[in-house]
Amino acid sequence: MNDYKPYLEKARQASIDENYKAAEDFYRQVWEIIRPSADSAMIGVVAGEYAKTLRQQGKENLDLLKEAFTRVPPEKRNFTLNFEYAMALRRRAEFAEALTILDNLKADERERGDVLDQKARCLLGLGRFDEAYELSINNLQKNKNSEYTIGMLKQIYELAKQQQTELETSRRLSALGMMATGVAHELNQPIGVIRAATTAALSDLKDDLFRLDELEPLLNRILAQSDRLHRIIQRFRERIRGDRTAYQIVNLNALIQQTLQTSFEAQFKAHAIALEMDFDPHDPKALVNPYQLEEVIINLLANARDALENRPNAKVNIRTRLKPNNWSEIRITDNGPGLSEDYQRHLFQPFYSTKSTEKGTGIGLYLAYEMVKSFGGQLRYDDQYRSGARFIIELPPINQA
Repeated sequence: MNDYKPYLEKARQASIDENYKAAEDFYRQVWEIIRPSADSAMIGVVAGEYAKTLRQQGKENLDLLKEAFTRVPPEKRNFTLNFEYAMALRRRAEFAEALTILDNLKADERERGDVLDQKARCLLGLGRFDEAYELSINNLQKNKNSEYTIGMLKQIYELAKQQQTELETSRRLSALGMMATGVAHELNQPIGVIRAATTAALSDLKDDLFRLDELEPLLNRILAQSDRLHRIIQRFRERIRGDRTAYQIVNLNALIQQTLQTSFEAQFKAHAIALEMDFDPHDPKALVNPYQLEEVIINLLANARDALENRPNAKVNIRTRLKPNNWSEIRITDNGPGLSEDYQRHLFQPFYSTKSTEKGTGIGLYLAYEMVKSFGGQLRYDDQYRSGARFIIELPPINQA
């Protein structure tokens, strides 16, 4: 096994001399010799150095890094292997996994300028702009790595502005689409009643069976359904035009009931989904923007509806509670398939979705998370619930919001 050592020395010397092509050739020979061995520590050393040489030429071998990372036990993985694998994952947009590797480095390694830079880039990829900015400032102060750190800060600022604009546009379009779907379902019922009543009346008139004493009840019935149509459309207009910046004290039970009536009761009935409501009699309240909170609830209910498609005995439960610490809780539970552990890791990451492009853009949960966060609250997934999916919205007391 020692026959790899002369090649390894030559590879390292070529790297020092910045003759990376020669170094690549020597490392390739070393890898072919060391790869079949059981020396996991040396496999990690060679793979890391080999990958670094490739990167210095603008090349990459993810399979090499993945194999070495898998074969080398965590306690034997050297810095170069960890760092090169994390960089390769980041370039493949596997930001969460790359960030985990960087977070698990030794304490002194985690404070290196290049490591902090890569962590900031991962955070940026996850849409966590504030954390990326703070980390870059910390890097600038600690490591004086001004040139690329300042460049990174500029990149964060520009991307943040660009993505914020895109997310805001996507949020409005997404919310509009979900509201429009709900309104369409709600409109069907009064339209159906009006159509059935007028069709029956026309048929009776044609057969000379229509009596004048039937006219007033018929017109009242049509008027009642017309009023219902007007209320649905008026509510839709309010939601579209509503001020999404102003906060007010909102009765959560009333807001949820209104959202269900205008957007989901007809949808759930059409999809054979049973709806259970368990409202706290103390009427929990929160200081929020009602239109934004409604969008959060719409998103969660739409996800539950999609998860329950074609499932027998489908059920959605909505519960509100005023907790002992005066925080308010909204819990939305379905008895669908639940979420995989892998998806849970990406749950609130923007543009990550398991749905087809026709059904989802991958930003709904991210935006819902950010909106609840802006209220001083938290949106989380209950990973202990095993009989479907459960999302919990926690909102602070009015005097703490």
